Amino acid sequence: MNKVTRVVSISTLALAALASGAAHADPGKTREQVQAELVAAQKAGDVPVGEDGLTPRERFPWLYPAVGTAEPGKTREQVKAELAAAQQNGDIVMSFAGKTERELFPGRYPASESAQNIAHSDTGPSTSGAL
Repeated sequence: MNKVTRVVSISTLALAALASGAAHADPGKTREQVQAELVAAQKAGDVPVGEDGLTPRERFPWLYPAVGTAEPGKTREQVKAELAAAQQNGDIVMSFAGKTERELFPGRYPASESAQNIAHSDTGPSTSGAL
């Protein structure tokens, strides 16, 4: 090992030691507070895990709710009313293909207004007439 490499290595180690000492210099938090923050960050998926430095939230975003986008929840009565309306309209998905009951059994449900409007507005060219 030459002198330049030794000097760079020693300088790097000294800077790392100073940086780690500065990171622990915050006397404002107790050990319990820091541990509670760590547990909260782990549950939220914000602590990097593994060699790539990705957090679980970055690696598996579908497992963690979006931060800051929480909307007020619906009441039990609102959810029950929405379910009853969806069942009555045939809007419940009933197959592995993702089709609703209305799509699978269209005869059980009246045609929607938009489908009726399309059916009535279909006035194609007339095929009757003299040639």
